[in-house]
Amino acid sequence: MSQAGDVLQFPTLALLVYDLTGSGLGVSGLVLAEIAPVLLLAPLVDRLPRVRVMLAADLLRVALAAALAVWHNDVAVVYALAFGLSAGSVFFNPAAGSLLPTLVRDDELVAANSGIWSAAVLIQVALAPVAGLLADIAGFG
Repeated sequence: MSQAGDVLQFPTLALLVYDLTGSGLGVSGLVLAEIAPVLLLAPLVDRLPRVRVMLAADLLRVALAAALAVWHNDVAVVYALAFGLSAGSVFFNPAAGSLLPTLVRDDELVAANSGIWSAAVLIQVALAPVAGLLADIAGFG
């Protein structure tokens, strides 16, 4: 579910920012807001308990997505919320990935990683266009 939320988030936010600014430069600002947490926070991830990190990150992202549904008319707020959503992903994704070896036997690890990667790609292919379609039909609120 977290992967699906991430896939839906990125194109929808890009479309929202373009709708608000009418500018590719505005969308570039969104990309910067989403990349900054990766650069700033990634070194902290491995120092925290994985399951708690995953739970906290997803709770944060749910709260930020709810806030975005309410405050989606101000591009500065959208940038700030995009930063927070990306920060949640920076913590969640490595924690989730590092748990896999504790869940499967060593001889199953390659197959499990392949399955997760394949599912992630399929989710991207299937849901990214849906995000654009939903944004167009339903709007951003």
